[in-house]
Amino acid sequence: MKILCLCHQGNVRSVAMAYMLKSYYKQDAIAAGIDSNSRGTIEMLFNWMDFCIVMETSIVQKLNSFDAVEKCLVCDVGPDIGVTVGVSHAFALPGLLPGGGR
Repeated sequence: MKILCLCHQGNVRSVAMAYMLKSYYKQDAIAAGIDSNSRGTIEMLFNWMDFCIVMETSIVQKLNSFDAVEKCLVCDVGPDIGVTVGVSHAFALPGLLPGGGR
């Protein structure tokens, strides 16, 4: 099964879900961000997918203009509390680096 995992930026939540689906369930899964990809890219991914897992309820509103909403399931893991686009995770979250980023 081809599964699209969709969150806002496509950096953390959808990537983690795609990884789990690939590693543990041997599914063909890909991660993407609704805000970080063009409409054309999202449409192409919707044409490719068999099923979509949306990582936050608020994303569903952004999908209303696409034809594939009926193929989507919400797995609300909570809001994106990550970093601003363009800022490295190591810089924004220094605890990810050895020595606390010092």
